[in-house]
Amino acid sequence: SVEIAGGAESDAIDFTSTNYDCKYAVIKGITFLESINFENVNLGIGIKFQNCSFIKGIYFKNCRAEGYAREFNSDSVSVYFDGCTIHQINFPVVSYFERGIKIFNNTQISNLNITDVQIPKGSLRIEESAIKESFRLSNITVGDNGEIIIVKSTIHCSVRYDNLVAGSIGFL
Repeated sequence: SVEIAGGAESDAIDFTSTNYDCKYAVIKGITFLESINFENVNLGIGIKFQNCSFIKGIYFKNCRAEGYAREFNSDSVSVYFDGCTIHQINFPVVSYFERGIKIFNNTQISNLNITDVQIPKGSLRIEESAIKESFRLSNITVGDNGEIIIVKSTIHCSVRYDNLVAGSIGFL
């Protein structure tokens, strides 16, 4: 496992299967000035971002996370954004996140695009956050008991969604 805290990163970062090898990662309080790309990466149990800023964006392409460890995340989530400010989150190529995606705690997102994601044991949850410019959900499959849910969040743009399969879908 890896925990990184504080500071600013000025270069674009490209993670691939050859340079990323963690059981899980926790990244706190970092400002990323350029794009962060995860491509063909096994994220282990998952990755958590807390109070980070992404000036350009973060991209997950053909990534995988599976398993569970309480010390990583008691919420049982694979990809976790907590109190972040993000220009763009993009999941443009098929990815598998066994325990789901959670965006919460006043995370501010300009553009959110989640496409071709499989979540067999968890949910896609956006809670107490805001999406400002564009919001797209497409080709997402969540397990039988999982949900796609947006709770106590503000969406300042149109929402485009298609081909969503879940136990339930809710906007609360």
